[in-house]
Amino acid sequence: MSKHAWRIIIGSFIFFAPFVIYRLIRLVITYGDGIWGEILWGRFWFKDIPGVGLALLLFMFYCVGWLKETKVGTWLYEKILERIPFIGKIFVSPNKKSQQLMNKINGFVFGPIWSGYRPARIMSVFQMSGGGAWVVLSFVTFPAPAIQSYPHSTVIYAIKRRTAGVEHYDPIPEAVGEGLENGYTVFSTEIGLRIEFTGGTTVDENAFLDLCPVTLGEFLESQRFIAG
Repeated sequence: MSKHAWRIIIGSFIFFAPFVIYRLIRLVITYGDGIWGEILWGRFWFKDIPGVGLALLLFMFYCVGWLKETKVGTWLYEKILERIPFIGKIFVSPNKKSQQLMNKINGFVFGPIWSGYRPARIMSVFQMSGGGAWVVLSFVTFPAPAIQSYPHSTVIYAIKRRTAGVEHYDPIPEAVGEGLENGYTVFSTEIGLRIEFTGGTTVDENAFLDLCPVTLGEFLESQRFIAG
């Protein structure tokens, strides 16, 4: 590809990105306002207030999520919602372990899928009675995320935490299982999405200096989610 064609492609991305973001934000706000328009605006005000409906909708979602974490919310969920025919089957809520996992491991690793590795987020971990665990990864694929399950012995690629005085770790296979006292971490969600949607062209070339292979089990041990 010539440099002139490449400039046109890059220029189109930069030019149209703000318009796409604007249209998306406008769509979300309009939808949120529309839900409340018939309930509030037509009865109490002569015109709607842009953005207020969306804010109310997000506040309502927050309150419902907070209520679910209380004893009253848990009782309502288990005694009423789960028993409603059909609806009870589709009402789902993350278990406490998954919530803790997603809150602590807020980022991506490289997980094996198809014939290569792609950015993936660790969604849930299931302990096995014989030791080890079964891990569920979610990959950023279009049009819907790809969900895959792996045993704890599966090798992924994660960021090795730096030690003072050390520039970086060489990402070589021999590094698997070494240095657990220093632990491993994820790379940011922003980098993961940029890899998927721009082919890595917008990611800093030094972003993965500390990337190294490690098994899922060793990674989760370093995060204190499973016992060694």
